[in-house]
Amino acid sequence: MAKSRKKAYFYLIIIVLIWSAAASVVKLTLRGFDPFVFLTYRFLISAAIAVPILVLTKIQWSRVRKYLPAIILYSLLATTFSLGALFIGLDRSTVLDLNLLATLGPLLIAFGGAKLFHDKITHREKVGISIAVCGTLFALFVPLLISQASFRLTGNIFLVIHLITDVSAILLVKRLVRKNLSAISISSIAFIVGALTTGAITFYVYGWDFVINQIITAAPRYHAGVFYMALLSGTVAYYLLIQAEKSLEVSEAGLFGYLNPVFATIIAVTWLGESITLPFIIGAVIIGFGVFHAEYKHPRNRHLKKLH
Repeated sequence: MAKSRKKAYFYLIIIVLIWSAAASVVKLTLRGFDPFVFLTYRFLISAAIAVPILVLTKIQWSRVRKYLPAIILYSLLATTFSLGALFIGLDRSTVLDLNLLATLGPLLIAFGGAKLFHDKITHREKVGISIAVCGTLFALFVPLLISQASFRLTGNIFLVIHLITDVSAILLVKRLVRKNLSAISISSIAFIVGALTTGAITFYVYGWDFVINQIITAAPRYHAGVFYMALLSGTVAYYLLIQAEKSLEVSEAGLFGYLNPVFATIIAVTWLGESITLPFIIGAVIIGFGVFHAEYKHPRNRHLKKLH
């Protein structure tokens, strides 16, 4: 195995460990901050780190300017839209619902990779994706529609928006790194764009006094949650993800995404005390079957692939 691929796998394992705890950290921190105040605070910290990085590192500004519209679009998808929807969704829903939805991420990334980068996607994979989608929709929405839990239903809709924008951002950044743009420049610009856009929305909607007062009066544990999201789940994880994307196919890197929901579910149950319901189990079984159907390769097919 090439050294670059080993390094990419190592990066992805670190990301899994960081992001497995991230949803529970967000859920707990939202007890002390409004979602958009939390998001703005988080991006201001990341942007404060990103600005000196952009100034001190050797960045090919001519290439950055050439692809600036695409970089800004990625930044909006990965930060303002994706994380904005995530924070609003988690404020109204559960980490377990997010974990169920997250299992669709690698499948959608593989499907998008096939469309954009001509990665091969088989009929078996298409069927598996369809089954997994059905399982997710059942687990997330059917029980809520029956019980008319509109607040949590709204949260799950925002979690779906988060998934769509997050997958779109991953696919777009894969295209950007193929243009030999540095990971540090893309991630740094993304955090600055995130700080500017979420800050503008938050201060306009809530006003300066409300935002500053909430930050000043928050308990230390809530500030710790913000710094975890800004430094580890943000600056470190995004940089490692973009670095890993350089050496792996989109679908291969996406496979590591299956580990996140597993560890995140364990954390949500033990740390947050969230309960696993019967619809959750049924949906998880359907999703698991869909994922297995999509990803399973017959031994004979694996052997033929090696021969080629």
